[in-house]
Amino acid sequence: MTSLIDVIFLLLLFFMLSSTFSKFGEIDLTSSTRGQGSFSNQNPPVFVRRSLENLTINGTEMTLEEAEKHLASLHKKGTKALILSIDDNLSSQLLLETMVRFKKAAPLQVTLVN
Repeated sequence: MTSLIDVIFLLLLFFMLSSTFSKFGEIDLTSSTRGQGSFSNQNPPVFVRRSLENLTINGTEMTLEEAEKHLASLHKKGTKALILSIDDNLSSQLLLETMVRFKKAAPLQVTLVN
């Protein structure tokens, strides 16, 4: 007869070896600091304002799907940076969802400002 601790150990070993672990992706961010003026005049950065209610790119209000297409076209034209301004009441989940979708549309360097 086997002891209970042996059975628990075998079950623990089985579940540890048979489970799959999810891999979390990374989102590269740079924080805004004073005195950084590293953007060229030829390819100025895109300014995105994200709030709970709406999303604007360079002052034009868009849906998230329209913004993805617009960012992809700007990236093809040579834009390399994005400045993302967020509202105080924006949830972190909505911010991350927006940033992940932007990253899939165009691999731009994101600078987060508040």
